[in-house]
Amino acid sequence: MADFKAQYKELLDQKVEQQAKVFLTQFVLEFQGKFDEVLDTASSFKGYTTTDFDTLEEDTMHVFMEKRGETTTIAQLREKLKANGIETRHRFSFIDYMMFQYNKTLKDLFEKKAGNATPELLKALDEALTEFQKVMDIKNARNAKMKKLEGEAAKGGVKGMTAQNELAQMKSEDQLALNKMEVTAAAKKRKAQRAVDKGDDSKAREKALKEENARLEAEKKKKEEEERKKKEESRKRLKERAAMFNAAE
Repeated sequence: MADFKAQYKELLDQKVEQQAKVFLTQFVLEFQGKFDEVLDTASSFKGYTTTDFDTLEEDTMHVFMEKRGETTTIAQLREKLKANGIETRHRFSFIDYMMFQYNKTLKDLFEKKAGNATPELLKALDEALTEFQKVMDIKNARNAKMKKLEGEAAKGGVKGMTAQNELAQMKSEDQLALNKMEVTAAAKKRKAQRAVDKGDDSKAREKALKEENARLEAEKKKKEEEERKKKEESRKRLKERAAMFNAAE
């Protein structure tokens, strides 16, 4: 148990996406056909975090749980985790919520399980995690950039106004692109899971996955080109605005 506690303590400092991967990998058989259940929760939890922390304070954790229809208090949450051998900190990690939500112990999470997942199931999980990570990478980069721009905007002046304009544009354009990617990721996860659930022929499934990957790659290049053009237009508009402010000063 002591070793499990050390492993859990180390996991607490990992990002939300890594914690989701560890949880799903351990319970892959239990969540066959419903990886989205965990990954969607992880994405939601991530939305409540900040660029400084991948954890939630008590008040924010309460709001997160309340939005999910939970009636459990923070005190009850801590008691439940403690009963399962989990010592909580002031801030809560995503894995804390997973352990509470699915009533898991440290032994459940870290002990090697009897029985093996099929190669098809593991491949479906890998596909789901890969798409999920892409979305998380974009969210992380976007949040970091927005934090930097917020700092510049607070300073005022021409640079502050430029940062404020870029922030407004990011909130409208980047979120739309991210929403589209989340829809694509969700669709691909469902497709991979259906292939496993139906027990399709492995060769046919491999061909379908290759075709899907090729389609997604083409779509990605198209979106990147569209984003490049948008950014060029945005930079042009920002330069024009900055020039106007400089002239005014």
